[in-house]
Amino acid sequence: MTSKHEHPKTPHSATVTDSALKETGATGNQSAVFDQILFSIPDNELNSTFAQASIDTNTKTMTLSLANWNHSDSHVFPKSQEEADLRRADCHVEQIRPMKAEENITVQCFSRPGVSMEEPQQEANTASGEILLDVEPSLPVVRKQGFLNGPQSEEIFKYLELLRDNGKFEDHERKVNFFLRRYVEKGNKDMELALIIEKSVSFMYNKQLSKSKRCFTSVIERAEHCQLRNPKILIARAYFLLGRNCSCRKPRDISSFLEHLKQSEDLLQNHESPEDLAELYHFLGTAWLADMSKVADDNRKAKARKELKERAKYYYERAIDICKKDPRSRIQNKRLTYCHLSLAAILLDCSSPIARAGIKVIPQDLKVAKRHLDIVQYELGDIPRSTWVQILKRRSDYYYRQGPQMYQLAKETAQEAFDMAHSHGFNTELKSLQERIDSLDQLCEKTFCREKIKLLVDGDSSTSGSDSRFETSCSESDEKEDSL
Repeated sequence: MTSKHEHPKTPHSATVTDSALKETGATGNQSAVFDQILFSIPDNELNSTFAQASIDTNTKTMTLSLANWNHSDSHVFPKSQEEADLRRADCHVEQIRPMKAEENITVQCFSRPGVSMEEPQQEANTASGEILLDVEPSLPVVRKQGFLNGPQSEEIFKYLELLRDNGKFEDHERKVNFFLRRYVEKGNKDMELALIIEKSVSFMYNKQLSKSKRCFTSVIERAEHCQLRNPKILIARAYFLLGRNCSCRKPRDISSFLEHLKQSEDLLQNHESPEDLAELYHFLGTAWLADMSKVADDNRKAKARKELKERAKYYYERAIDICKKDPRSRIQNKRLTYCHLSLAAILLDCSSPIARAGIKVIPQDLKVAKRHLDIVQYELGDIPRSTWVQILKRRSDYYYRQGPQMYQLAKETAQEAFDMAHSHGFNTELKSLQERIDSLDQLCEKTFCREKIKLLVDGDSSTSGSDSRFETSCSESDEKEDSL
C-alpha cells in the first residue's frame, strides 16, 4: 500500500519458486514458510532490484532481501545461489513486522523514489490475501564509492589494466572494442564511456597522444548529453587524464595541466570516489614537481624550489591517504605504486635536465628515496612491465645521486629501462630515458678522463711523454663530447 504522497508505477507480481513446511523451535511445530519468492522492480531499462522473501505464516512475519544489479546477463534472476552472491550489490535485509495474511499469498511491489526513515510502516491486506509493499529502487547515483557497475565491471577493468600495463596494446584495444559493442547494444552509457577512457589511457601509454586527446574530449562532450548514473565522476576522470595528456604533449605548459585538474576537482565535490580523487591528487603533485624541476637549483631560487617541493609532496601524501580508503587491492596497489615512485622522484630531483645539472649528494634524502623504491619493488605485489620501467628509471636516478663512482651503473640501469620501454611500446617514456642515457654517458667520459689524468699525474707528471699523453687523452674525450 502506498501513502497518499506517492505515485505507484505498474506493479510487478512475484514468482514463488520454492516453498516448504519447516519445523520451528524445540516443540516441533510446523509453520508454512516460502523459502524463496523472487520478484523484480525495474529502475530503468538497464537496472532492476531483485528481491528474495521468506514468509512465515505462523508468526506472520516476512524477511525481505533486496539487491541491485545491471541487466548485463541474458537473464534477470540468478540461476543459482552462487551466482546471486556474485551479482549482489549493496544488499540489505529487512524483517517486515507481523501482518495479517492468509495462506494463499501473492506479493506485489511498487517502485517509488524513496522512503523517509520517519514514515510509519503501514499494513497491507486485501480480501484475497494480497500484500502490497513499497520497495525503494536501486540507488540512482553512486555517491559514496567510485564503482560504476559493481563486481562485473571491476573484473573487466582489472583484466584490461593488466593487458595495458604489460604493453599488450593490440590485445587491449581488441578487448576494449569487444566490451564496447556489448555495452552499446545494452545501452549502458556509463560503461561505454568508462571503456572509451580506458582505451584513451592505453593510447597515451603508447604515445598516440592525438588519438588519446580526441577520445577524452569525446567523452566530455558525450557525457553532457547522455543520461548517466555517474556523470560527474566520468567527466572528472576524462578531464584529469586530458590534463595529463596535455602535459605529455607540452611538458612546459603547466597552466593547462592545472586548469584541467581544477575542473576535475570541482566535479568531484560531494563524491567520495577514492580511485579518482587519489589519481587527481597524484597528478596535482606531478604538476608541481614538473614546475619545481624547471627552477634552477641555486641559492637565489632556493625558497621557490622548496615551496614547490613541499606542495608536490603534500599532494602525493594526500593521494596515498585517500587511495587506502578504496577496498579494492587493484586500486590501492596501483595508486600507492605511483605515489611512492613520485615521492622518490622529489627527493632524487632528476625530473628534468635543469634539475639533474645540480651535482649534489644528500645522504638522508637518498635513504628515504631508497625506502620508497623498496616499497614498490618488494611490498606491493606483482609488478607489470610499465611499473618496472618506472622503477628502473628511479633506480638510475638513485645511483646517479650517489656520485661519480656510480655513474656507470646509473647509465646501465637507464639503458635497461629504455630497452624495456622500447620493446613493450611505452613510447611516452623514451625521450626522458634517452636524455638520462646521453647525460650519463658524458659524465662517464668525463669521470674516465679525470681518473686517467689522476693516474698519469700520480705516475710521472714531470716527463714530456706524460704531458703528451695527457693532452691526447683530453682532446679525444672532448671530441667525443662534441659529437654527442
